[in-house]
Amino acid sequence: MTLTLTRAKESRDHVERPRIGFVRRHRLLLIALILVVLFHGSLLLSGSYQRTYDAYVHIFFADHYARDWFSSWDTRWYTGFSTLSYPPGSHFLVAGFSKVIGLRPGFVVVQIFALLNLTIGVYRWSRIWVNRTSAGWAAIALVVASSIAETVHVFGQLPTTLSLGFLLNALPFAYAWVRTGNKKALLAGVGCIMATTACHHVTTLFGSIFFLGPVLVAAVVLALRTPLAGEPAGHPPRFRFRLLWPLIARRLRRAMPALTRTGIFGVLLVVALVAVVFPYWLYSRSDPITQVSIPHASRDNFLVNVNAGLVFWAIPWGTTLLVLPYAFVRGLTGRAWPLALSLGALAFLGTGGTTPIPRLLLGGAYDILTLDRFTFWATISVLPFVGLFVSSLTTGSIRAWLLAHVGRTLSVVLPAILLTAHLATTLFAANLTHYRAFQPAPIDVAPIASFMDKDQHSQWRYLTLGFGDQMAWLGANMTAGTVDGNYHSARQLPELTSRPIERLEGAKYSGVPGIGSLQQFLAVPGRYSLKYVFSNDAFYSPLLDASGWTNLGPLENGVEVWERADVAPLPTNEVSNEAPLWKRLWWGIIPPASIATALLLLLWSLVGSPTWGLPSNRRTRSFRAALRALVNPLFRAAAGLDAALARASERIPPVEDPASASTDTGWLPWAAPLPALRRRARARVRRRRRRRQAAAVTVLLVLAAAGGAFAVAKPRQPTAAAVVEAYYEHLDFRRFADAYALLDPATRPDYTRFQQELGRDGGLVASFAKLASVSTVQTSSTPGGQVLTTSLTYLTSLQSYVVTTPVSLVHASGGWFIDLPAADATSPPDQFTSRPAVGFLSQGRRAISVDGTDTVDVLDRPELTLANVKSLLVDGRWVVIGEVTNADVDPADVTVEAQLRDRSGTLLASWDASQVLVHKLMPGATSPFRIEFQSLAGTGDYGPEAGGGLRNATPDTPGSATTVTAAAPAKTSDVYGPVEFDPQTITPLVLAADAQVASVDVYARAVVTARATERGLQVQHLRLGGSAELGYFVAGELRNDGTVEASVPHLLLSYTAADGTLAWVDHAYLEHSIAPQSVTMFQIPLASSTLIIPAAVPAEGFGGPAHSPPASALDAALQLPPDTGFAGLSLTATTFARLGAP
Repeated sequence: MTLTLTRAKESRDHVERPRIGFVRRHRLLLIALILVVLFHGSLLLSGSYQRTYDAYVHIFFADHYARDWFSSWDTRWYTGFSTLSYPPGSHFLVAGFSKVIGLRPGFVVVQIFALLNLTIGVYRWSRIWVNRTSAGWAAIALVVASSIAETVHVFGQLPTTLSLGFLLNALPFAYAWVRTGNKKALLAGVGCIMATTACHHVTTLFGSIFFLGPVLVAAVVLALRTPLAGEPAGHPPRFRFRLLWPLIARRLRRAMPALTRTGIFGVLLVVALVAVVFPYWLYSRSDPITQVSIPHASRDNFLVNVNAGLVFWAIPWGTTLLVLPYAFVRGLTGRAWPLALSLGALAFLGTGGTTPIPRLLLGGAYDILTLDRFTFWATISVLPFVGLFVSSLTTGSIRAWLLAHVGRTLSVVLPAILLTAHLATTLFAANLTHYRAFQPAPIDVAPIASFMDKDQHSQWRYLTLGFGDQMAWLGANMTAGTVDGNYHSARQLPELTSRPIERLEGAKYSGVPGIGSLQQFLAVPGRYSLKYVFSNDAFYSPLLDASGWTNLGPLENGVEVWERADVAPLPTNEVSNEAPLWKRLWWGIIPPASIATALLLLLWSLVGSPTWGLPSNRRTRSFRAALRALVNPLFRAAAGLDAALARASERIPPVEDPASASTDTGWLPWAAPLPALRRRARARVRRRRRRRQAAAVTVLLVLAAAGGAFAVAKPRQPTAAAVVEAYYEHLDFRRFADAYALLDPATRPDYTRFQQELGRDGGLVASFAKLASVSTVQTSSTPGGQVLTTSLTYLTSLQSYVVTTPVSLVHASGGWFIDLPAADATSPPDQFTSRPAVGFLSQGRRAISVDGTDTVDVLDRPELTLANVKSLLVDGRWVVIGEVTNADVDPADVTVEAQLRDRSGTLLASWDASQVLVHKLMPGATSPFRIEFQSLAGTGDYGPEAGGGLRNATPDTPGSATTVTAAAPAKTSDVYGPVEFDPQTITPLVLAADAQVASVDVYARAVVTARATERGLQVQHLRLGGSAELGYFVAGELRNDGTVEASVPHLLLSYTAADGTLAWVDHAYLEHSIAPQSVTMFQIPLASSTLIIPAAVPAEGFGGPAHSPPASALDAALQLPPDTGFAGLSLTATTFARLGAP
């Protein structure tokens, strides 16, 4: 009868508790996966990744492997770089899909897969800490997290999402292995770790600390608290010192298996980390990163740089910040305290330079890492607690507290408001690139690729300017190479590694250091076979023109093509830097095989881990015997240790009443109040009190909504200084309508006239400058107005300017408005002017052919002459000056190169004349030139820029040969911070210790050009002003007699000595443009002669065929007093004129 009743009860229980199906059991996870496809998938398919920072970089790497799976060297960036410098897992996946659907669709597919994998990983990992329902909510929270939206749709990070997904999927296996010793879990966990490393080794390195560490600690702690079989129950009620070791022994005996398994997993993790990307570690050892620290906004003080705090801290956290206190309370009062501690560390490291602690903790890695990754990981670590919070908000204690204290209506309204705010933040983050453009407008790369593919243009390198991260997409569509690139950790050129700039194409955003580094490449392009520049930003046009580049005009996509004549092509026998075959095979097989293995193991665990084993035969039996012989000593040692610990723990006296003895529940003493808080939250309150509380909350919500609406409808009126700053910022970003709205409505001209007045000056500052800073000082104030002295700092590609101007403001209609001064009413005397001119046309080949240019079609080089060639020492720097004349009948595009040689004729250094030279010379025209050797021109053993640029240097050596080195820095210790580089100063040349300059050779060469420099500028009314005490200056007028606006007037000043020879060459740019038939005044300080010393080495010029160069082709136009150190001065005027300018 008893048996029958028992079976009936079991049957009833079976009917009452049916087995829950897979879909119902994991319904929240399935909802999260569907949301990934619908939300992130639709955004990716719409092209959101095309406006991100890094998507095209990973597409470029994928294109490399799609072209050659086993190649380790790519010549398209940085004159060649090793692809072993970046783990290839995600790139191999995109490359594989690109064979079927193309590169960009392949990237989209892999990114969607990475998000699906990450969602599953978050769900499985959260199950370690919270229940299934909370883990499901954590997966949904991941999909709608603002940090994921920003990482995917703003930063374009694929390796981060893909590697983190594999890591989180590995953690449940690691937990199961440590807890139970399941070998299948060990295999699956190590396999997922291998896939993590294949995608991104940094995730494995730091993930072992912040994600795997808490999981292993939790497993070991749980083992410490779990009594072994046969172990006496209870704990001694009172502690005695003689029981210390027995109690420790009992705990050790409990945890010994878990600790052993943790050690095994740790060893296998290190092996996987090293083995999977083993060629990368070898590369890092043989070619360590020499790049100086590049500033990144994630390391800034977020209280100072508020925009950086918004992008790298506030947006990733979003409304999750409201859950952070709850996460710490629930984590530290439960068994998830290791995760809570890890969350706190990550959140703190993600604050960047707001506090000095992250720098102290990270050490040298602080200047290399981008700290936003820690904030991203923190937003992932908090997800289990977010899931717990949502679960409590819907069906738990928080829901009960809301019902008890504010009623049913508000218990629904308040979570709805929180959800709306969270979704709004996520949508804002996902579409941030629409509100604030981080990249230039989309560029059609097809015309550029077509240009480089035809007429053998790919035999030279190119450079892009103003492309943003789209330069990587351009590189993926071409085989031609560039000196720039988009992965600075792999570059090896000293010209780039010694400068704190990320890319040359965006040099203006790096300030003065960026412009200075770009100038070096444009000055000596022949060193890099750099012939073409594709410019998408007019900011760089004056620098290109002044450096001798020729504007060929725009392509059909609007990108201007600049060409430098007389640059030698790349050598046909260029040495390949491919890694050895075994490294390339390892790189092309092990990482993708690791990902494939991890996917198979995950699928294997999904279907229930079927039984497997080695077939039984003689070989397998021999293998098992050898394995047992290897591990049996370890097992025997472990058994002996366990026996010793068991004997020690037996000394603990038995507890007579185990029910009254203390237990292990007090291991978190601060967790005791939590149950009481839960009971109090569920306690009912009186109806009247609940209504009062609900009314108070409703009033607060209404007031908050009204305050927000009022702030939007009637924003705070800006101060006068803020109006001035906003006005010039609007002009800088070409927001002319917004700038016009800040002018006084009573006195401002109509909008069309306002635009016309802005366009009157097309000069260097007005049209080719970037506003760097604005500062204002109040000069005077009246009841209805103010006058502010405004200092505007402008950065141009040639030099920086500080413009100081008074700005008058009036107070009207409750705000401040700028009283724009009256415009210049002068006009040119003639409405129509004509000028005769000589035109030139270069036909190129006489017959259209796909073959190379025939030698008979190559025009003879123009004949040049050099005069007054001198070598000087100026403040310890090598400088060469002289004059070059076009003695031919055709216009010449001139290149002047100076070389330093020792007694044996060995070349020590070379440099080209850049801005101090008129590169396009008409027949019979003469131009002075100046060449200043810089440090990166040296072929000797020069030191890093941060260390002062001095290595193995010796003092000046007397005699016929002179050795000049850079002065030692005041502090000789190593400097690891960014290096400031001023384009208006020179980084001195540093030669090897045994290098002695014995001669200076100057070579002038030219090719025929059809694009002569505009010669319509005339210098008139030249005079000398100033005094010896206050300093001399030369002043005069510059008249534009041409028919084209002189956008950037450029004056070259030739100083002569008493004997009539050239003594010094200087130059100056005028700030404003000169319209046709107009005149502008100029005033230029005279150069100082005190630091100019003739070098004690001969200088010889080689300009072409046998001609008798004149003693001086430029006669002095102004006599100078003797106390200036010079006898006379002549001026040569040239200008940059934009194509299509009136």
